[in-house]
Amino acid sequence: MSHKFILNKKTNKDGFFNLLKSLDENKLWSIVIKHQDIRSLEQNAKLHAMLTEISEQSTHLNEHFNVEDWKRLLVWQFRSECLTGDFGKTTEYFKQTEFRIIPSLDGRGLVQLGAQTRDFPKYVMAEFITWLDAYCVENNISVNYARQYDEQYY
Repeated sequence: MSHKFILNKKTNKDGFFNLLKSLDENKLWSIVIKHQDIRSLEQNAKLHAMLTEISEQSTHLNEHFNVEDWKRLLVWQFRSECLTGDFGKTTEYFKQTEFRIIPSLDGRGLVQLGAQTRDFPKYVMAEFITWLDAYCVENNISVNYARQYDEQYY
């Protein structure tokens, strides 16, 4: 049996402590705790502010897409530019992260596998947000960072 917890909210911590209490004391358990250098809540809020504005103000292929679709499109483009340019440490991150598109199981579509923004280290998220700032300027997208966003993104 294996469990993975990301401890960033009290509810997650309570769940972790409840799991510890429920472990069979007659078995040997190994617990590893390590700091995750993943994006911050502030970065997450800014990212979703930008993505929401992009989804409301932009079209691709003459079609409006939701926030999650725009996130996939923009991460793919950002990654591509990082791999063909010199983004230093971020370029190295993407060289080591498998990221590809494969046919779906039924062969009727394509599925993106690989990098997810929730796994981005802080430095990659910072680079992505800077890249998105430029994208918004180039595409005349104004961003209201004070908007409230669905708590599912936190």
